[in-house]
Amino acid sequence: MSPLDITLRKQHRKAVILVHGLTGAPDEMRYLAKKLSDHGYDVYVPLLSGHGGAYANVIRTGWRDWLQTLTLCYDRIAPDYDHIHVAGICVGGMLGLMLASQRTLSSCTVYSAVFEFDGWSMPRHYAILRAAWPLIYLLPPVGSIIIPETYPFGLKDERLRTLAATSQDSLIKGALDGMPLKSIADMYRLGRAVLDIAPTLNTPTLIIHAEEDEIGSVKNAHRLKSALGPQARLAILNDSYHMIHVDRERSKVVALTLEALGYASEALDCAHPGYRVYA
Repeated sequence: MSPLDITLRKQHRKAVILVHGLTGAPDEMRYLAKKLSDHGYDVYVPLLSGHGGAYANVIRTGWRDWLQTLTLCYDRIAPDYDHIHVAGICVGGMLGLMLASQRTLSSCTVYSAVFEFDGWSMPRHYAILRAAWPLIYLLPPVGSIIIPETYPFGLKDERLRTLAATSQDSLIKGALDGMPLKSIADMYRLGRAVLDIAPTLNTPTLIIHAEEDEIGSVKNAHRLKSALGPQARLAILNDSYHMIHVDRERSKVVALTLEALGYASEALDCAHPGYRVYA
């Protein structure tokens, strides 16, 4: 186990594996982990392979290595639980779906799914990545190029955005402030794998996406819901950007996640939810 892993274990009979995003770290899931723990779930937030250190470490890994982190976590804890759920942000959510294709899960929750960088803040030339990503594997020096994270840092909350602009490490311990092109290529490859296996999945899945996601438009969420079929639901938030699990509507993300996990929804304060759900 990495010292960056988060484990909140109180010997419940149900567990949630939370999965951080690409070049992120478990610390970004801390708020969500605490809330789920408070509602009776043991929570595990493993550090994905290659993450938590230098860019070179991430570049040496691919999506199958990241998925292996989850399968190892699942296999380690499975004997102790009647139900195991998974929830993840962006690449983390996609990895959760891949885990569901290999292990038995009670539910999946995907935050801010991205197949294409088509959000409102993305430069138009990013569309080239959609066609060029296979070449990145053939050109290692190109794969080492870092795409820096830029304003608004996935955050609509101005206070958090100011902290992110000053130093991302002040928000997320162990996270990097950019993405190597090689890792972005692996994200595309993972997305294709998810679409391939999606029709075969029967795990109940909740997709949560922000209408104003600046990284990947809501079209990405609708694409995933269509691929998954009738076992998937989609909830669209109206006051967040990409990092919905830490942004202005993080409490709504907690409420929706708990509902997806099977927690009694009447115990949640959702009288004015501020989101749309597509069954």
